[in-house]
Amino acid sequence: LIIGSGTQSGSLRAAHRHKPVPTEGGLFVSKLKAGTPFQDLKDHIFRVTGLRLRCIPIRSRNEHLYASFRVICNTGEVKRLLDSSLWPKGSLVCEFRSKQ
Repeated sequence: LIIGSGTQSGSLRAAHRHKPVPTEGGLFVSKLKAGTPFQDLKDHIFRVTGLRLRCIPIRSRNEHLYASFRVICNTGEVKRLLDSSLWPKGSLVCEFRSKQ
């Protein structure tokens, strides 16, 4: 996603923006070993990126099989964190999307 920053000219203009551009983004991290504490995830992220981020456990239907989390970060950090080499093999990581 990009947001145009050029000049508006002639008949081509952007619509008036009613909502501010969000600065808070997040990741959905799943398929981690069942029972993984959020602190382990926070420590891992800090070790591999140097970022201190908030991690929130997400309940799933299959908690006995795997653990899931929401990782809160700035939108600018999302792309950096979507590097597959940062995450354990077999884990699932994608941009967090709210159900709202």
